[in-house]
Amino acid sequence: MGQGYSFHCSRCGYDFHTSVGIGMLFPIVYEETLKAGREGGLGEDIREFLEEHPDGALDVSEAAYRCGDCGNYASDKVLSMYLPKASKEDAGKEKGRWAVSFSGEGIDYVTPYELKGKYKFYQAHPHHCAACGGRMRKLPEKDLRAGLKCPVCGEMMQTTGYLWD
Repeated sequence: MGQGYSFHCSRCGYDFHTSVGIGMLFPIVYEETLKAGREGGLGEDIREFLEEHPDGALDVSEAAYRCGDCGNYASDKVLSMYLPKASKEDAGKEKGRWAVSFSGEGIDYVTPYELKGKYKFYQAHPHHCAACGGRMRKLPEKDLRAGLKCPVCGEMMQTTGYLWD
């Protein structure tokens, strides 16, 4: 499951919306993300990883990020890279029902639960700020629940909604 957060600064009007976690269409998102990664659309680090490790997996869950230089916020896929702890056949990939409304049957994907149990962390994907090019840091969900400061004026932003998937 995933959760969405919306923030608004009443002083300067800055808005930030983010989703964290996994949505119901995760199997399709996983498949499309791996395809984009193999084609180089997600960066050379991911393309090279998938080329060198065809049994590798990616964390395609959504997360919120904050730039260490300018404070800008962004929402993006985590894209950390993982290797199976055992052979691909032993690690397996879940098949069958992903969600009540979407089965995911016939789609090859690695769930977040499999990443934690059957895969080992290999490498993080670096995220860079679209505004200044600085390095983005993943925000813990507890920070989102506590609230965020506006990167423009420094005012504490109002939480304008929580959305569940």
